[in-house]
Amino acid sequence: MTKKEVLSIVNKNNIEMVRFVYIDNEGVIRSYISTAEALEGDLDSGHPFAIAMPFFSVLDDLTPETRFGCVGEILGIPDVDSFRILPYVSDSAMMICDFVNKNDRSPSDLCSRTLLKNFLSNLDFEVKAAVENEFYFLKRDELGRLVPFDDSLCFATKGMNEQHDIVLDIIRSLKSQGLTVEKYYPEYGRGQVEIVYRYDDALKSADNQVFFRETCRGVAFKQRVFGFLYAQAVSESCRQRRPHAFQSLEGREKPVLRSGVGERAFRVRTTFHRRYSQTPQGAMRLYRTDGEFLQTSSAS
Repeated sequence: MTKKEVLSIVNKNNIEMVRFVYIDNEGVIRSYISTAEALEGDLDSGHPFAIAMPFFSVLDDLTPETRFGCVGEILGIPDVDSFRILPYVSDSAMMICDFVNKNDRSPSDLCSRTLLKNFLSNLDFEVKAAVENEFYFLKRDELGRLVPFDDSLCFATKGMNEQHDIVLDIIRSLKSQGLTVEKYYPEYGRGQVEIVYRYDDALKSADNQVFFRETCRGVAFKQRVFGFLYAQAVSESCRQRRPHAFQSLEGREKPVLRSGVGERAFRVRTTFHRRYSQTPQGAMRLYRTDGEFLQTSSAS
């Protein structure tokens, strides 16, 4: 998509506000908004952020003794290819930004999205990815406490009936933003749901996960329900569940692994464990496409 096409879509659809979002190192989706009147200039100039912003915690604190503070700026430049109209809020759209250095507009080493693009470009294989999202719907009880939205059993149609209106709204909203939802069902936990959208190139899947999170939260909020990826942090009655990431690696010129297997396609399943603001930990399991287990490696 080009800048001209973005401006045309904004004008045709009477979009009044466009969110320029980025994801910080704690996984918080942050943004500023450009109005339709200022959008043309902002698409070129981006928005300046204090160099500390990518390093804010989930409590808006900086890591003690960090060298990244309030002095110095980086620019958030929107990727026009990520432009989407947001169906869960009125007259709004969104784009995902890359950080560049303010002095010369060179890619910033502080930008996780740029690091991902660089990493992918240096691989000897193509990466497809998808996320198997498991999360919770919560509501407030008569005392104002957050409790599970329903008490459905795993895969039970009772949960499908109770969650129907919210889930259908989420699926339609994701579809309007270019995501194809393939599976949905109540999962193993009170108020827990699983929604799976189709895989794509690794970078686009990473972007899609941002739109997925924002859509689920936006639709839930509109229906006066709360959506949480880590609901155990706010309700003890919720089981601790986590999303799963799947990657498909297709070899090009070199073997995918130094295991003597050669150029083969692999499925990689990574389970990430994260609570509050702790450093993410996880384990990676590698399988051949025929299902044979190859390797486990821990991450810290």
